[in-house]
Amino acid sequence: MFAPVAETQAHETQSNWTDAAFMALPQDGVRYELVNGELVAMGNSGALHGWVCSTLTILLGGYVRTHNLGVLFDSSTSFKMKNGNRPMFLFLPKNVCKVSRNCP
Repeated sequence: MFAPVAETQAHETQSNWTDAAFMALPQDGVRYELVNGELVAMGNSGALHGWVCSTLTILLGGYVRTHNLGVLFDSSTSFKMKNGNRPMFLFLPKNVCKVSRNCP
């Protein structure tokens, strides 16, 4: 419901996108996502999506910090799950952060 809508045209097609190739894209102010192997410029998510994400960040982040549970990350960190999905939020419990180089 709140997911960004892909623009109608793909920016570039490449058969085997790696994380390194994706992260090396120019910082031109356009958000990109890989969809079925195609690089797609993503449209603006809109005000409602921004409000929901910021509200969740405030509430979840406050709870995690108050109870010293671990670390909460947003989607800009580019974490990728084993199934290929990139989460809007990622929570790493304190015990995982102790062994992870990705935790602040």
